[in-house]
Amino acid sequence: MLKTTQKIAETQKHSSLDGMVREEIRSAIFSGELANGSHLSEIKLSKQYDVSRTPVREALAALCADGLVEMYPNRGAFVKMPDEQTQLQLTELYSFLMGLTARVASEKLSETDIARIERTINSMGNSTGMTFEDSRNELNHIISSIAANPPLVEMMSTVERRLPTPLFTPVTTNQQSMEMQQTYSYLLAAFKRSKSDTAEKAMRDVMRLSFTMAATFEEAGAA
Repeated sequence: MLKTTQKIAETQKHSSLDGMVREEIRSAIFSGELANGSHLSEIKLSKQYDVSRTPVREALAALCADGLVEMYPNRGAFVKMPDEQTQLQLTELYSFLMGLTARVASEKLSETDIARIERTINSMGNSTGMTFEDSRNELNHIISSIAANPPLVEMMSTVERRLPTPLFTPVTTNQQSMEMQQTYSYLLAAFKRSKSDTAEKAMRDVMRLSFTMAATFEEAGAA
């Protein structure tokens, strides 16, 4: 029994280290610290993160599955940053999946759910102690929870891991806040009328607007 407990603890420890290294490398890739095509040495990474080579190897395998690392026999692992076209396709796919989540949720909503969604939308940009991003994240979480569709959540997580974190840049102006709230209000109206098709379209519009704002923010920062 003791051996089993120790084995479970060791597995959890390795899993935790694997996740830590994975996120550190992922962050370095998207920040530009690790350039596209950079060689990822297991030895160097294990020294850098002060871990054994096992969690590094597992992290690289996971990043390879995410499409951020490419592994070659006898050569090792190399950074494979998604190109602009691929990232655009990924954002479109994420928008599609969020739209599908809204469609599924719209078929399960209770009056209590709708009231909670409305309160969250109304909190955007108000002095409620929550930032716009907090409200937006909370709203997306509520809708995903109502949909309660594990395969959808898994697919979205897969796409998220191939996109920069955070997915959406901060809403920095009142105009942006009002525009986002207006788009979310269309989603709320669709939920209230139990229009699943309209809810799906409204959520996809929300996602497109969010990613458009993110692209504009990046362009302004690069100028």
